Amino acid sequence: MKGLSSNQNPALNRSTVTEVLNIMGALYSTAVFMAIANAMMVLGVINNERVVFYREKAAGTYSSWPFAMVQVRERGFWRRTSA
Repeated sequence: MKGLSSNQNPALNRSTVTEVLNIMGALYSTAVFMAIANAMMVLGVINNERVVFYREKAAGTYSSWPFAMVQVRERGFWRRTSA
């Protein structure tokens, strides 16, 4: 890319407000799309966990407090090991 000016490479041309806003819009759209895609992938897992929790709570297996603590501990373990 040595010696290329903004006139020779249109991707580097950000001289007007419209071009800057186009780039910002593309970045925003990408971030929103990734967030929605991630949320949609997680919804199935959350739904299954909720069904199991309701079933086991109705059966009197355990209360909500130990269930919440196990969830926090498990999430923390996976967060530490995957990083």
